[in-house]
Amino acid sequence: MWRPYFGEVSSLNDSLPLHGFVDSKFEAVKDAFVTNFSRGEEIGASLCVLAEGKVVVDLSGGWKDLQRSQPWMPSTLVNSFSVGKGIMSILLAHALSSSASSVDDTLGSVWPELARSRIGHLTIKDLSGHRAGLPAISAPLLEEHLYHWSHMVDTLVQQEPWWEPGTAHGYHVNTFGFLVGEIVCRIRNTTPQQLLEPLRSVVDDEMFWGVPQSRLNDIATLNWNDADQQRATLKILPEASMHVLAYSNPSNFSGMGAVNSTPWRQCVHPSTNLHTTARAVALAYESVRSRTLDIQSAVLQEVTSTVSRGTDVVLGADTHFGVGFQLPTDTRRFGPHDESFGHYGAGGAMGFCDPVSQVCVGYVMNQMGRGWQNSRNQALIDSIFACL
Repeated sequence: MWRPYFGEVSSLNDSLPLHGFVDSKFEAVKDAFVTNFSRGEEIGASLCVLAEGKVVVDLSGGWKDLQRSQPWMPSTLVNSFSVGKGIMSILLAHALSSSASSVDDTLGSVWPELARSRIGHLTIKDLSGHRAGLPAISAPLLEEHLYHWSHMVDTLVQQEPWWEPGTAHGYHVNTFGFLVGEIVCRIRNTTPQQLLEPLRSVVDDEMFWGVPQSRLNDIATLNWNDADQQRATLKILPEASMHVLAYSNPSNFSGMGAVNSTPWRQCVHPSTNLHTTARAVALAYESVRSRTLDIQSAVLQEVTSTVSRGTDVVLGADTHFGVGFQLPTDTRRFGPHDESFGHYGAGGAMGFCDPVSQVCVGYVMNQMGRGWQNSRNQALIDSIFACL
């Protein structure tokens, strides 16, 4: 894995630790990155950009702790939430490319326990496009159940869909990773703990579902200012509603109250707890763009084509999905080109590839912002494409 030379970028002042590398043509990206700090919108963050396969930006700045005593280093890991769904989509594309399976295979044919269920006839494409009707679990779950893959998967097998499978799409906020992850495990005949193995030579020791003991001290602390507001919003809805359960059954499903705990950091929850550096995210997408990951052209075309678009029955907003990947909408884009694909994470983290501009980007941070896209990551995106 390419690593920056310390000192290529140094702090503009004593108050902001800043490390990494910026190509001279991309100075505006460094300026945008630093401006987010000067406006008080960041605590710690990292940004990595590859253009035509070359690392042109690899920045790490700020602090990994909320007391601002521990500098954010290039190897600092942080929970990036749904950025992991994009990584899972890469792994699904790789699994399909290296097997006899296809996006049009039924779930029941790959996952026999689903054969007689109401979603058994759906395809892998349907499931990955958020069309299965399983965004929430109705059976009450304990907090510790989240940390046991087999319990979560078995419970989802028994879950009755919240809408007629295949007839609509709704963001599977926290169940996507268990469902699609289990499909990948079945195709590859592997375990959840081994899901990232096809990418390991690319991301090295900078991306995990289930952080090893040796790396726990390298994880940044997340500041989730909106957690109480989100809890308050959920409380005004019926306790048994799909929307409440999608976020809070089990109680730590979305990470609220658990995201900085050791059990959370060490479990495998692909929808929501990818711990990574920005560099690893960008390099994972570059391995897709450059075909070093060995994803077949036909498979890549399929997984980056529209599966679901329009009003999302979970989010109540317009969303656009391929086979797992988020695809551009009018209000949420990955730069100027419709061919881009990737995934945002709660609070503003992101990873994406623009195959037209031949750009791959990773951005992670520990100060949660509002929603997926916000002023910080939009400023970074705008600065990147202005430099091309």
